[in-house]
Amino acid sequence: MKRKIYSLFLCSMILSGAVSSCDTDKSTEDTSPSSTTVEETTEAPTAQVSETEYKTMEPPEDGWTIEELMSVTYICGEQLSYPLTMNSFGNKVEIFEDTLKVQNNHGIPHVMAELCSENEFMGAAFFNKNSVDDISGDTPINTISFSTHSDFFEKNGSPIILNGVSFGDTKEELIDALGSKAKIKEETQTITYIFNGIQDLKFIASYDDQGCFGSITFYNLDNWDYEYK
Repeated sequence: MKRKIYSLFLCSMILSGAVSSCDTDKSTEDTSPSSTTVEETTEAPTAQVSETEYKTMEPPEDGWTIEELMSVTYICGEQLSYPLTMNSFGNKVEIFEDTLKVQNNHGIPHVMAELCSENEFMGAAFFNKNSVDDISGDTPINTISFSTHSDFFEKNGSPIILNGVSFGDTKEELIDALGSKAKIKEETQTITYIFNGIQDLKFIASYDDQGCFGSITFYNLDNWDYEYK
């Protein structure tokens, strides 16, 4: 049931253009990383490896690139890379083959797929393609989302590590991990990060009423520039 509800929710959100609703206008506010969570250094930000072997990185003062943030993001223990494809996950995340289908975004087709790990539903992906026959392990992913509202999370815990932060950690810890350029929007309980000044290329995380990190979405990863009709 969670699989169907979450998939329908994500699909309707993308197709309705809700991506643009989490903008960084004056209703958002800058956040600053906690000084207690970052090691002091006089050098440029350098990558570190924790005891659990997950790479972490001090948030760059001039902002993350998509490549940098992907390099400190892990799904089911698999370090991500950019551009993101299904092959990026190794064999840890797969497509429910019966879920590949073409959707239309204001008359523009793209392919949606539900994602699983160990045959448990865990998220969804969108590809900028016209046909399911065009989807392979090397096809760039346009938008991808994972959430605590999934079968996998309920049985296995958080599949996500983002610069040392997991589902269930606090929004303050997530903000510390992202740095001062992250924007928080209390009314929608979201934290947004826009890369390289490209408005459509963004990362959005959400948190629940208790302030716990609960979902992650990377939007427009292949920089698909479409117009609403």
